[in-house]
Amino acid sequence: MKTPEARLTDINTNEALYYLGYKGGDIPDDIAASIEKAKAEVMKAAVPRGVMRVFDVTAGCEESCGERSGEKFGELSKDGIAENEDSRESNVQNAEFAELNSRGGRQPDGLGFELKGGDVQKLLKECGKVILFAVTLGSGIDMLIKRRSRTDMAEAVIIDSCASTAIENVCDNFCADLAAEAAPYFLTDRFSPGYGDLPFEQQTDFCRALDIERRIGVTLTPGGLMLPQKSVTAIVGIADTEQRMRFRGCAYCSSFKNCSYRKNGQSCGRQ
Repeated sequence: MKTPEARLTDINTNEALYYLGYKGGDIPDDIAASIEKAKAEVMKAAVPRGVMRVFDVTAGCEESCGERSGEKFGELSKDGIAENEDSRESNVQNAEFAELNSRGGRQPDGLGFELKGGDVQKLLKECGKVILFAVTLGSGIDMLIKRRSRTDMAEAVIIDSCASTAIENVCDNFCADLAAEAAPYFLTDRFSPGYGDLPFEQQTDFCRALDIERRIGVTLTPGGLMLPQKSVTAIVGIADTEQRMRFRGCAYCSSFKNCSYRKNGQSCGRQ
């Protein structure tokens, strides 16, 4: 399974407004113009890069996604690592996963660390393989925001919001390309450290497993934040049945600009 090209194709204005705290109503002309300017600057400065690895899921696997899924998904990867990727072999011994097997926990083989929390277990319950991936917009975005913050903080905030939207677009494109590559199998939603009860601290584990500093130039601060800042790590599962996808959020709703809930700082609760 080849690593898709990391692509930035669009910056969703509604999503940028969401990050800016927009709650509905008319958008002032000067703000609208600043957003369009920021979008153009982010598109120009971004140099998207991505990396991934594929792992088998066999620990605690039930018959419905055990031998059957292992056989059906076997063609998607080689030795649990994406083809054409120069990945370092994990030094973790299989014995580390023995306890997980006895508990029935669903853990990718050879990952090198335990995925914690029940939410990710639910995500992967029907999956025979998982994909760990990371994408980044590159250091040019950080430099753009830093330079602009010295001269116009308001513009810097708008650029930052547009960049946050941009990395989501890169993630969406990456997953769409993975889904096309995996067909006729199905991908789950992507799930990142900090989502649900998957601890943010596992960001370090994700980054180590993907060797992101060497492969895409992303480093970690002592607190676990990635640099460049507009970078994302995530896990997605591969299943042989269609998976339920979450609602993308307010920014993708047709009522975004006129929503009475948002004007009052509330949500309709749609999932």
